[in-house]
Amino acid sequence: MTRLQRILLPVLSLCLISVSKLEAQVNGGRQAFAFLELPVSARLTGLGGMLISARDRDVNLGVGNPALLTQEMHGQLSFNHAFHVGGTGNGYFGYGHHLTRTKLTLHGGFRYMQYGDIPWRDEFNQDLGTFSPRELAAHIGAGWQWQERISLGMNLRFIQAQYETYRSTALATDLGMFYENPESKLGIGVVLQNIGGQLSQFSSTGDKEKLPFNSAIGISKRLKYLPLRLSVTAHTLHRWNIRYDDPDLRTQILFPGQQAEKENTFAQGVDNAFRHLIFSGEFLFGKTESFRIRVAYDHRLRREMLVPNYGGLAGFSGGFGFRIYRFQLDYGFGVMHQAGSSHHLSISTNLKEFFPSI
Repeated sequence: MTRLQRILLPVLSLCLISVSKLEAQVNGGRQAFAFLELPVSARLTGLGGMLISARDRDVNLGVGNPALLTQEMHGQLSFNHAFHVGGTGNGYFGYGHHLTRTKLTLHGGFRYMQYGDIPWRDEFNQDLGTFSPRELAAHIGAGWQWQERISLGMNLRFIQAQYETYRSTALATDLGMFYENPESKLGIGVVLQNIGGQLSQFSSTGDKEKLPFNSAIGISKRLKYLPLRLSVTAHTLHRWNIRYDDPDLRTQILFPGQQAEKENTFAQGVDNAFRHLIFSGEFLFGKTESFRIRVAYDHRLRREMLVPNYGGLAGFSGGFGFRIYRFQLDYGFGVMHQAGSSHHLSISTNLKEFFPSI
């Protein structure tokens, strides 16, 4: 057994034990605070929504896997906003700070989801004006270089949502690990996201709702002769069957005695396996990698959002980023459905470039 296997196996076992205890938290379509699953930056949008196995100076990566926090993020400041269909949108503001004495890299952030103004009417259809639902989350996290090639991290998150007169709060945490081999330019990330529960419910008479818990493992590899980093992220590992039973795709029986066509169980299994995976690639051009092009594919999103008998690019995403003067600018887009796409803009800088004493 190699050194890497001796290190990773206990950690993965601990993750699986934790997941088995938390599986009751997962109930598709019945989770509160689903905005926590949205990517926080344009780069992540262009890479399929998740990147937990690559580390550089991007402080936004710590939201998905706090083990990716590094001292190179000291002073990093980032502003992000995504534009969705119907005038909705989400955003994130984050900052990183390294503590030299304790060798901890801290980051804090604030993310929000806005739904615009919604008409407010009572049961008699009387116009009561409008209301603006909102969801907010504030977090603080830390990353620690445990060994030469292994980092650990944790986020603590306070969440609040308000829909007209209904309010709820929750507390959640993320646990992450990252292994990096600089010689082979290989990275492996493991993360448990949104472990926790509600502090207060939307309704005093209702049951507590679950958080969008997620367990994921990712691997990233920088190619030797091409300026390209390939990544594969496996998500929702705590639940195998994540296929959506769409009645529109079932065989229709029109005549008595007609037999429904049996589904291919092998094809179902392959389809379900690929729904757990996100494939992404990032081209890194220039000596300082100042210009980047990104592309990704999410099979689960495509299968769930593709309109039958029509084409479309649902499940595909992409984007680019470049550096101008002291600022990093990024754009990402994600095709969710034929009805529209998401467009994400990010701008980040390092305060040390303006205030060297930080």
